[in-house]
Amino acid sequence: MIKKTVLNKVKLDLLGGRPIMLFDFPNRENETDLVYYGKNVKPNSIKDLRINAGAPLTVYIDYESAEKIGITTYVNLISKIKSNNFLTYKALIKNKKEMIDARFSLSFDYRNNKTGCSHYETSITIRKLAELIKKNKYNEFGRVFKSPGHVPLIISSKRLLLDRRGHSEMLIKLTRILHMLPIVIASEMIHPITLKSMNYSEAKKYARKKNIIFLEGKDLL
Repeated sequence: MIKKTVLNKVKLDLLGGRPIMLFDFPNRENETDLVYYGKNVKPNSIKDLRINAGAPLTVYIDYESAEKIGITTYVNLISKIKSNNFLTYKALIKNKKEMIDARFSLSFDYRNNKTGCSHYETSITIRKLAELIKKNKYNEFGRVFKSPGHVPLIISSKRLLLDRRGHSEMLIKLTRILHMLPIVIASEMIHPITLKSMNYSEAKKYARKKNIIFLEGKDLL
């Protein structure tokens, strides 16, 4: 259980453009993400994610928003192709457990960006999506954005933690608890020396050093 005082601080930090950190589970990915609120993301937020977290950044939205926009996950899209002309795509989504949906959807950019790569333009792309969700202008997605682009989009599962216990579900669950827009941006913490995923103790040490709130999946459950 997360204390109400901690939740209040989480909301204030996210609304103020500051990050939080979220660890999933020791028996799952055993990873920690650095997280910003999509509505208030700035170029320096993108810089922090790319340089200090280190993994490719991704944007998370809720299932309902994706449904209203009219997009689905990559795995779901490819699995529905009936033609035999795209067998390589079908082979790519299969693994030992047949088809596990990692919830990745598409990559996109704001249409007015020059390339979409810079910290500045990446932050614009994300804020424009948050604005679209806030104003319920889902039918304008294709007019405002283009794909493929430089920002990967992930869609949470429909019932969140009842269906799946990924960072996408935990983060969208957190936005619902805090009554915030269901859009966050995150990057996995990579250790600058070992170049591997930061372990739990390393991530907590980083959070203490930077005065960042550190949440855990067990608390959200």
